[in-house]
Amino acid sequence: MYRKLANYCESTSDQAILKDLIAGNEEAFKELYHRYYFRLLHLTIGMTKSREVSEGIVHDVWAKIWDRREKLSPEGSFKSLIYTMAKNLSINHLRDISYRKGFEKELSENMADIVRHAENDVWFNLFEQQVEDILESLPPQKKSIFFLSRRKGMSYEEIAKTLGIAPQTVANHLNRTLEIIRVRLDRIDTTDS
Repeated sequence: MYRKLANYCESTSDQAILKDLIAGNEEAFKELYHRYYFRLLHLTIGMTKSREVSEGIVHDVWAKIWDRREKLSPEGSFKSLIYTMAKNLSINHLRDISYRKGFEKELSENMADIVRHAENDVWFNLFEQQVEDILESLPPQKKSIFFLSRRKGMSYEEIAKTLGIAPQTVANHLNRTLEIIRVRLDRIDTTDS
């Protein structure tokens, strides 16, 4: 890939070529490209561990050099400039990967929580519907006592006064209703498995 261009010899300094590049000379750009392409590639591969990524980074370095050629300083070290650019672009790439991996991990963890929440909601809704179905099949007095106790939060004494029955009767009905619900839910659980 390396070939000598007609206008420059190996002993021509970077600063001399850089002056031509600043003036817009494409041959000067090609000469610097040929001098440093593989060195930059080697540097970036050492950092990114990927030839494909490194080729993209080196391409970006050369694109920036060409785009900003008028702003380059012929007195500075060109080699130092392009090495710093390549190193910074490699670090940025590695930082982006690290950020993406962290973001993907966090997203994955959050998605697992969201899925678990959704599953819990589905199971809770299914459970709630099954309890409602069981309650609908109960005699009216058991249904009323359960509703007043669990949904309205009334005490046994308050329910007893409301329905005109003894507090112990309320307790008996409620205990029997809870047992019926438990037994029927157990039957549903074992038949679904």
